[in-house]
Amino acid sequence: MQKVTQGKYSKQNQMINEDLGHQKKQLEIDKLQEELKILKHPLYCRLSFYAALAPIVVSIVAIVFSISNGLFETNSKLLEIRKGVLQLEINKFESQKDSLRIKNKQFADSIKLETKKVRKELTSIKTKYSKLNNDKKLLLGKISTLEIELNKSPIDKNKTQKLIDEISVILERNLGGSFNNDFDDSFDIGK
Repeated sequence: MQKVTQGKYSKQNQMINEDLGHQKKQLEIDKLQEELKILKHPLYCRLSFYAALAPIVVSIVAIVFSISNGLFETNSKLLEIRKGVLQLEINKFESQKDSLRIKNKQFADSIKLETKKVRKELTSIKTKYSKLNNDKKLLLGKISTLEIELNKSPIDKNKTQKLIDEISVILERNLGGSFNNDFDDSFDIGK
């Protein structure tokens, strides 16, 4: 009996499935017919056309309204003002840059000039040092000769005076002033 029941149910299921398949096909046919009716109507008569057109119309109306109220003009004027301010700032920075460049050049020139002066002075000092060193050697030689002359028992007054005069000339040349009197007073050759 179960086999009979199963066979009966399977036949019923099969009939239901066929009926459902037939209904599904009929519904698809109806749907396609409705779509064909819609396609037969002109484009402007469809609701989807107006749904797509609405944002475009709203945008155009907003642009026209903005232009009529001067919104774009105000924004463009504001941009022009900002551009002018930026140009003024650029000009200010350019002039500051030029000013700093000039000051930098002047500073570099003054450093070069000071360097030349210092080098010239250093050369002069080196020259003076060399002369002083030579005069020092000459003085030491003259002093040694004078000491030798003074240590001799018979003193040659003329030779001693000549040595004192030569030492005095060298000292005057290097230190300035007159030293003849100082030497004459400190060395009493006649005694």
